[in-house]
Amino acid sequence: MEKKIAIIGAGISGLLAYFPSQHQVLDYIQSYAHHFDLLKHIKFNTKVVGIEYEGASDEEIGSWSSWNGSGTPFSSQGKWKVVAEDIQSHSTEVYQVDFVILCLGPIQ
Repeated sequence: MEKKIAIIGAGISGLLAYFPSQHQVLDYIQSYAHHFDLLKHIKFNTKVVGIEYEGASDEEIGSWSSWNGSGTPFSSQGKWKVVAEDIQSHSTEVYQVDFVILCLGPIQ
């Protein structure tokens, strides 16, 4: 059976199969970070070694049907605990944050 794909709101440019090179993506990210002065907020030479949601119990989470069951995406009481390791000194630091964005893929 033939598969069909719907592209919604993409315009003609969304139909072109253009993917930027790794170098182009890196240039864009560096330019963006410099423009918005973000480099001071970035921890380089660090890797995440643990991540855990601290908030609702497993039973409560299991009862949520979707979006916390309340129409909001996250509990206002919960936090994420992120453990990061300095790759040179091997020391770790723990951060508590409200949101986590996972960046995965071939250009991570």
